[in-house]
Amino acid sequence: MHGSNTQRAGILALVVIAFEFFFSRSVQLFGIRPDLFLIFIVFWSFAIDRRSALFVAILLGLIRDLFASGFFGAETLGYFLAAGLTFIVSLKIDRQNFLMKGAACFVFSLVHFWVYALVTMALTGGGISGNFWWLSILHSLTTAILAAWLIGFFERICYPRSSHISFNT
Repeated sequence: MHGSNTQRAGILALVVIAFEFFFSRSVQLFGIRPDLFLIFIVFWSFAIDRRSALFVAILLGLIRDLFASGFFGAETLGYFLAAGLTFIVSLKIDRQNFLMKGAACFVFSLVHFWVYALVTMALTGGGISGNFWWLSILHSLTTAILAAWLIGFFERICYPRSSHISFNT
């Protein structure tokens, strides 16, 4: 990837972080906020560099953990595992397929949500409520719906002049 594309992706990361903390409460589907950080991690893994997506996941997880009210490290672990799965899956699927990106975001959002819940349960000794399964599916579904549009938008920002994106990582 060329340096200007990496710079665009870095600036885009800063915009996503700012949007997540200042405006994301206004972006809701059915009262559930999609996970913009997870969408960005999947975008980075598919379109930028699947190896450095693990670092991006740790960085975004630490940023989320610093400002979240949950247990420190739970978000980071969830994002890291989702990025690790993205790393493995990105080798085996067509990374330009619109539906595969949405499906990947759905599955990885479930993984992140469940890891966060399991860590929280392990540390608090609590259990899973009856709404947990529905909330996790709805959260992952809203993330996947938004991801289907946002990942294409992110690609157009990072690769403005190319009609075909080459993913040789």
